[in-house]
Parts: sequence; structure tokens; C-alpha cells
Amino acid sequence: MTQTAVNSAKVLYDLSTDKDDIKNAENILSLTPVFKEVLECPIVSLDKKEKVVDEIFQRAKLSSVVTNFVKEMCKVGNACELSDIFKAYYDYWDEKNHILRAVVTSAKEMSQDEIKGIRDDLEKKYPGYTIEISEKVDESLLGGYVVKTKMEEYDKSFTWRLSQLERKMTGR
Repeated sequence: MTQTAVNSAKVLYDLSTDKDDIKNAENILSLTPVFKEVLECPIVSLDKKEKVVDEIFQRAKLSSVVTNFVKEMCKVGNACELSDIFKAYYDYWDEKNHILRAVVTSAKEMSQDEIKGIRDDLEKKYPGYTIEISEKVDESLLGGYVVKTKMEEYDKSFTWRLSQLERKMTGR
């Protein structure tokens, strides 16, 4: 992700854009690859791009702020970064609203008590944040779990522990 995408996402956030409008615009772009291709194509004139954006976003009842933002990205040649801009927008939105998203990957499905323990640990480390946890299973971990947040990774897997033991034994 480029710094331009991150900066554009911050501008989009500062425009007090409704998060649902961003989600809808993102869905339109991802579900209609031809539309995305038109916006990114250097051969298509800016005027035609703006007309297509107006028509599609008006039918979807998206705000004029999102419509104008997408047209501006076309104008400055950043339409190819819209997906990254939307992703950076969500990250920035979470940061501004004190939401920490964590992905817990474990070798087998975890109990609610285990998830609660992880949540409690994260709440201690990040006071004032709302913790949102999603779970994944990866049997290659052999046991234990890995917690990934945007800021850090906590590896409590057997795979990691075995690699640490190997390093100690081989002196690496």
C-alpha cells in the first residue's frame, strides 16, 4: 500500500464520509471489474469516466462526497489505488474509533474461555480499545495459537516453540 493511498484514505475520513457508502463503493468496484477497468484506463477520457461514476453511483444512491472523491481520484490518476484507499480508510476508521481487530489462528477450534483469555490480555495491553476477534484454524501450527493485530503478532504456537528449541540446541 502506498503512502498516497494512506493519505487519500485520511482525506476521505476527514470528509466525514459514511462508512456504509465506502463499503458500497468498494462492493461496486469489486463486483464490476469492467467498471474498475474503465476508471483505470488511460485511454478513456476523464469526462467519460466522470459520467460513468455519476450514473453508477447515483443508481446506487451513494453520497456526492464519495462520488466526487472517486472522480477526483480519476482526475489525479489514482483510480488504480481505490481498493487500497478503501482498505486504508477502514484501518484509519478503526484507529480513530479505538477498535483493535485481532485474528486468532489456532491448530484447532478454541473454546470460548480461551478466546476470553486472549481478549482479556489484549484489553490489558490496549486499554480503551474495543477488541474485535476473528478466528481461523491452521492445523500446521500443531498446537497453541497466533494472535495478529495491526500492531503486533503474538506467537504461542507449538511450531514457534519448536523452532525456538531448535535454535537453542543448534546455537543459532
